[in-house]
Amino acid sequence: MPRDVQVILGDEDFQCTVDNGNSQWLVDEPVDKGGQDTGPTPSESVMGGLGACIAITLQIYARHKGWDLGEVKVDLHLEGTEPGGHPRIHRKITVQGDFDEDQKSRLLKIAGKCPVSRLISGEVPMTGELIVEE
Repeated sequence: MPRDVQVILGDEDFQCTVDNGNSQWLVDEPVDKGGQDTGPTPSESVMGGLGACIAITLQIYARHKGWDLGEVKVDLHLEGTEPGGHPRIHRKITVQGDFDEDQKSRLLKIAGKCPVSRLISGEVPMTGELIVEE
């Protein structure tokens, strides 16, 4: 079961502390954007989570099928982020092993079904609220 995550933006411009109840890490912006570059940007954090989710999902699937997957490398490139652009993520997934075309096609399809892929592709509805404390 995924843990809840809390993000706190404190006194330092753009520097956020992320806490999942077990670990804490920083998310920040680069110096040229007004941050301190003490951690990945929000977009890099999302892409890191996506890449990890793809790799783990493929490992689980391959084990279930009895396939020797070896090392999995997921390279992600965020494109179309300029004003008026259409953002998209290009995935390049590299695995080790001897796979036929059907297996390769299956692995690529499964990669797109990882939970984070579903989250960022808009398949999971998002609700929200704003609380103002005085």
